[in-house]
Amino acid sequence: MLPRRKPVIRSYPNPYQRAHTSTILMSHGGRLPVPMETHHYLQCEPPKKRPAEPSSNVPPPPQKRPKIFQGASVIMSDLKPHFNEILTAMLTHECLPTPTSPCRCGATANTWCAECWESPFYCASCIVEQHRNLPFHRVEQWNGRFFERKELVTLGLVIGLRHHGHLCTQAPSNCATTKLTIVHTNGVHNVIVAYCHCAPRVQDTDQLLLAGLFPGTFKKPGSAFTFAVLKEHHIHSLQSKKAAYDYFEALRRLTDNVLPNSVKDQYREFLRIAHVWAYLKAFKCSGQYYNIDKLLPSTRLPGSLAVHCPGCPKDGFNMAPNWRNTPPNKRHIHTTWNNGDGNHGLQRKGGKVDDPDNVELWDGNGYFVNTPKYEAFLKTVPDSEEKSTVAAVICGRHAMFRPGGMVDMQKGEKYAHMDYVLASVLRQQAPLLWIMFLYDIACQYWINLLKQFKASFPGQVSTAVTLRYGVGKLHIQGHTDDCMYRHSLNYMECCGRTHGEVVETCWAEGNQAGVSTREMNAGHRHNALDDFHGDWNWRKVQKMSASIYKKFVAVQEDFKKKDDYFAALSESMPPNSVETWKSLSTEPKWDGEQWASVYRMKKLKGPSQGDTYKSLCEREQELKKQSSFQSLHANFLDSGLRIQAMQRRLKRKIADAGASPPPRTLEDIERCREQLFNEVSQLRKYQDRELPQLRDHLTPVSPEDVENIILQLPSDFGATDRTQLGLDALGKCEYDLREGEAYDAIRHLREALKENFISVQFKKKNIHGQKDSTRSHTVLKKMKEDVHQCAQKYRQARAALVSLGLNTASTKLQPLHNRDCYLRNVTQKRRLSAEEVAEPWFWTLEDITKDGEPLSEWSLNVDSVRWFRARADRDRYQEELEILPEELNRINRHHSHMCSIWAQLARKSTHTGTAAYAFKKAAMYERLAVEAQNYIEKIEAAK
Repeated sequence: MLPRRKPVIRSYPNPYQRAHTSTILMSHGGRLPVPMETHHYLQCEPPKKRPAEPSSNVPPPPQKRPKIFQGASVIMSDLKPHFNEILTAMLTHECLPTPTSPCRCGATANTWCAECWESPFYCASCIVEQHRNLPFHRVEQWNGRFFERKELVTLGLVIGLRHHGHLCTQAPSNCATTKLTIVHTNGVHNVIVAYCHCAPRVQDTDQLLLAGLFPGTFKKPGSAFTFAVLKEHHIHSLQSKKAAYDYFEALRRLTDNVLPNSVKDQYREFLRIAHVWAYLKAFKCSGQYYNIDKLLPSTRLPGSLAVHCPGCPKDGFNMAPNWRNTPPNKRHIHTTWNNGDGNHGLQRKGGKVDDPDNVELWDGNGYFVNTPKYEAFLKTVPDSEEKSTVAAVICGRHAMFRPGGMVDMQKGEKYAHMDYVLASVLRQQAPLLWIMFLYDIACQYWINLLKQFKASFPGQVSTAVTLRYGVGKLHIQGHTDDCMYRHSLNYMECCGRTHGEVVETCWAEGNQAGVSTREMNAGHRHNALDDFHGDWNWRKVQKMSASIYKKFVAVQEDFKKKDDYFAALSESMPPNSVETWKSLSTEPKWDGEQWASVYRMKKLKGPSQGDTYKSLCEREQELKKQSSFQSLHANFLDSGLRIQAMQRRLKRKIADAGASPPPRTLEDIERCREQLFNEVSQLRKYQDRELPQLRDHLTPVSPEDVENIILQLPSDFGATDRTQLGLDALGKCEYDLREGEAYDAIRHLREALKENFISVQFKKKNIHGQKDSTRSHTVLKKMKEDVHQCAQKYRQARAALVSLGLNTASTKLQPLHNRDCYLRNVTQKRRLSAEEVAEPWFWTLEDITKDGEPLSEWSLNVDSVRWFRARADRDRYQEELEILPEELNRINRHHSHMCSIWAQLARKSTHTGTAAYAFKKAAMYERLAVEAQNYIEKIEAAK
C-alpha cells in the first residue's frame, strides 16, 4: 500500500469554478478532505523544466504521428493526477460562498438555481421572478448547514398560462388556482397553475396543450407531461429500447434519490400518454394529417404511417421514365428485393387480462397488417393458440421494413404466415417487372406458392408468377449441394453482391424491444413495434446515401481484382475450351441423380490405393507373357503399406495407454504386437528370397520393438542408393501406390472431419446429463482418433513420395499440419462483407490426379468449374457497380419528389403551424436530395 501523502491543491483561474474557492480552502487549512481510497492518486507534480531551445542550424526532430485511438489505461493515467481538482470543483458547489453578496433587491441572497448556467444567488422572491418562464428548474436554498432542494411553488411561484408566465388580468378575484403534477425531463414537479380567462375563453386542456403540456386526462386534469419529456422518452425508447417503467423510475430518482417512493407515481398516465404521443408523431411525420395520399402513388397503402425505402424501385415516382426498356440481362438495375424471415425473439406472453380492449392505434397502417383481416385468414390455419412471434418481409438491399410486411405467427413458422405477408407486400409492387424473393427455406417454399396464392390471394398470382427465389449466402451453407447450385446468389445472374441476410440485422436490433413488449397487450405491442420499426427505417434513410457511396468505392476496388484475375485465368486456358464454355448455359439442370451445373464438379472418381494395386496386378499379368518380365512385386509393396498402417495404429495405442496401462490394454497391445511381428517376418522372408540385394540392409525383427522397425521399402532409401540397389523400377511402382494412399487418406480425412463436426453439433444440442455426456465423449474421442490416423497416414505417404521424387512445389499434395485438420463451422454467422477465411488446402483438392499426367476428363472439368466460378464472381461485382449508382439516382428522385410534395402541401395549408411544418419537411427532403446528388457527382467524376 502506498504511503499517504497530503495532496497539494493548486488553484487555477477557471470559468467553471466559483470565485469563493480560495475561501473554502482557507477554512480547511489549505486543502479539502478527500476520500481515503483516492489518496494514492493525488501525487504532487514536480515543476516542469523548460526544455532548452534547439540551435538554429539543427533541424527539428521528426514529429511522431499522434495515436488516433488510445487505450483506457492511457486515458485513465492522464486523468488520475487531476482527481483532486475535479473533487475540489464538485465540493465547491456544495456550500454557500463567504462572504456572501446581498441579492439585487438588497435582501439576503441564499437561493440559487442548480440548472441555470453560473447561477448567481437570489432571495426567494427574486428567484421566483427569474423563473416565471423556467418553472421546472430545480432550486436550492441554504439552510445554514447545506443546500436544501426547494420547489418553486413553495417559494411562491404560480404559473400563468397564455401570458408568458404572468397571471391573467381578466381572471375573477375569486378564481382559485389549480394544483397540478407536472412531469418534466428533470423529474416530477408539484406546481400551481392559473388558467387564462380572456375572452373567448379557451378550455383548460387546450391551454395546457398550447403551453406544451400534455394533460394526463381531458376530464379535470390533475397531471400533465411536458412535450419535452415525451420527446426525450420517445427518443430514448427508440434508440436504447428503454422501457417506459424504467424511464419513469429514473425521473422519480431525479426528483428524490433518497426516498423515490415518496414521489407521486404517474407511471400509468405516463405510459398511456407516451403511447399516444408516439402514434401522433408518426401521423404527423407521415403527412396523413395533410391527406398526403392524394399526391403519392396509388400502389401505396392508403393511410400509411410507415417510412418507405427511397432506394427501392417505385414506378412513376423514383424511376427513370424509360426504365421498362431495360433489357433482361440488365434487370438487376431495377430489381426489387424482398427478404422474408420469421423471428422468434419478439414473443408476446398470452393470457393478459388487465386490459380486455385491444387498442391498436396504427390499425394496419404501419408495418403490421390489418389485424381483423389477418385473424379472419388465420381461421383457416389450425392450432393458432400459442405465444405470438413475428414474420416479416423487408427490403433485401437496404434492410428496411416493408409497409404492411409483418404478421404475428402462431405455432411456429408456417407457410401460411409468409404467404399472407408476401401477398401484402406484392400488392404494393404489382407494376414492377422484376422482383426477387429471398428466404432461408425458399428452396421448399416456392414449390406450392402459386397453388396457395390461387386459393387465397388470386389478385397477386400474376405478380407471384414472375418471382425469382434465392437463399441467403449464410443460410445456404446449411443446405444440400443441390440448393447451392440452384439458389445461391453467388451463381444466379443479375443479383449483384446482394447477400440476402439483411433481415438478420433487423432482428438483431428489433429483438432488444422483446423484453419491453412481451408483456404488452396485443394492440399496444403492435403499436410499439411499429414505432420501433419506423425509427429503424428512418435511421436507414439518414445514412443510406453515404452507405451506398462507401460500398461503391469498396466494390470498385474489388472488381478490379476480380476482373484482372478472370482475365489472367482465361489467358491460361485453351482458347477452344473458353469459346466452348462461353456458349454453355448457366442454368442448373436435373440429370437424373442431381442438379448439374457448370459451377459444380462432376462425379469423377480419382485414383485410390486399391485401384492402383489392381492396375499393378494387371500390369504384372501382362508382363508375365513377355520374355523380359521382371516382377513388379505389387503384392510385396501393398503388404508393406498395410504393415506400416498396423505400425501407426499400434504406436497410437501405446501412446494412449500411458505409463501404467490396465491389464486389458496390455493384453491388447501384446496381441497386436504378435500379429504385427508375424506380418513383418513374412515380409522379411519375401525380401530375402526375391530381393537378395537388400540382405545387407535387413535388420533383425524384435517382437518388443516391432512397431518401430524400418521395412526397407524403396522409399526408405535415397535416390542414389535405389539406383545402386536396382530399386528404381520398384520405386516407380511404390510411387503409384503411395499416391493412391495419399489421396485415400485425404478422402478419409474429409469424411472423418465431417463426422466429427456433425457429432459435436449433435452433442451440443441434444446430449445432456453426466451419463450421456460421458458416453458421447467416448464416441467423440474415437472420431478424433480417426482424424489423427488419417492425417498420419497422409504424412507418411507424402514423406515416401518426397523420397521417391515428388515435386514439393506441387499445389496438390501439400504438407499437412495439425492446425489444418478442421472443418469450417457453417452454423455460425460469418462477416459476409469481409474476406472469408480460406479453408485448408485439401478441401479444395478436386483434381486428384497425377502431377504431369492428368486425366483429361478431370482436368477439363476442374478448369471449366474454376473458369465459370471466376466469371460469376467477376459478373456479380460488375452488376453491383451498375446497381449502386442507380440506387443513388432513385434516392435522389425520391427525396426531390417528396420535397415538392411537402412544399405543395405547405402552400395549400390554411393554418400557419401546418404550413410551417410542411415547409420544414420540404427543406429536410431537399437536404437529403442534395446529399444524394453530391454522391452521384462523385461517382460520375470517378468514372
